Amino acid sequence: MSQYKKAKHKKVQRSLFLLPSLCPLVVKKNIPLKKNIPLKKNQLNNSQNIPFILFISTYLKIFFIQLNYTIFAAKFDFMKKVVVLQLMALIFVITSCTAKKEILYLNDLKANENSSFQWSDVIIQPNDIISVKITADDMLLAAPYNLNPAQQQNLQNTQLMLQGYLVSNEGKINLPVLGDFEVKNSTYTQLESRIQGDLISKKLLKNPIVVCRILNAKVTILGEVRNPGTYTFFENNLTVLQALGLAGDLNINGVRKNIKVIRLENNQQKIGEIDLTKKNWMNSPFYFIKPNDVIIVNPNTAKVKSAGIIGNAGTLLGTISVILSSFLIFRSL
Repeated sequence: MSQYKKAKHKKVQRSLFLLPSLCPLVVKKNIPLKKNIPLKKNQLNNSQNIPFILFISTYLKIFFIQLNYTIFAAKFDFMKKVVVLQLMALIFVITSCTAKKEILYLNDLKANENSSFQWSDVIIQPNDIISVKITADDMLLAAPYNLNPAQQQNLQNTQLMLQGYLVSNEGKINLPVLGDFEVKNSTYTQLESRIQGDLISKKLLKNPIVVCRILNAKVTILGEVRNPGTYTFFENNLTVLQALGLAGDLNINGVRKNIKVIRLENNQQKIGEIDLTKKNWMNSPFYFIKPNDVIIVNPNTAKVKSAGIIGNAGTLLGTISVILSSFLIFRSL
């Protein structure tokens, strides 16, 4: 630094050190001091002490102006490095921003675009609870084939499941009169046809009608959604978007490009990945939800970073500024 610049900095410093003597004038000009008023204990927040507080705050502000200018004048070369580091941090924050295409659903789906898909049949699995209702021309003859038919009306969901048939680990249910039925890996339509055919072939009922439904179909949704939890549904075909709608949709911090679906089927655990920002997943086997599926929505990078000590970009920049300022202060002492 040249001799001229050093002399100029010293002149400015001497001027700044004279500023604290002007504090009473500033205070007196803005708020008149009240004289002959004794201060009481714990009365610092009263209006009569505002001039004193203003004096202290003004003095401290001027003190820090002196300190910052002194550091800046003495460490001008180092401050250039500080600015470079802060600019690098700012660039890092800007480049970590989320793009719009990562938030919107089905970016490549065009208006009036039609695509075909195939409905999915639900496969009966162990631990499913099945409702089997049998009717015929003569309801009195059909009554022995049902579990407490008079009590199946106006039942809540939990009570209704107690009136169903639990599929064993071997994939069997035990029906009144008819005995054991192998139901594992069968659809509900196939089960209805088999029971109906058995009743007709054995001439047990005339014109029997069999209706089978699952009572405990549920999907578990975890991660970055508004209301994570386990939800019961009664539809034969429920899509992923409908399931996420039950949970209140994804949060802004949820990753749309990597939705995981965990499915147990045929004694195997299958894991599928869905990209909600594209439309190609609509033709995948995971378009429709199956009973006992688990949907996991992972958090994005910003959410993961917020779980640490430094929560967000503003906190990061503030922390860097505090560390660098503290280093400069101790170095100038």
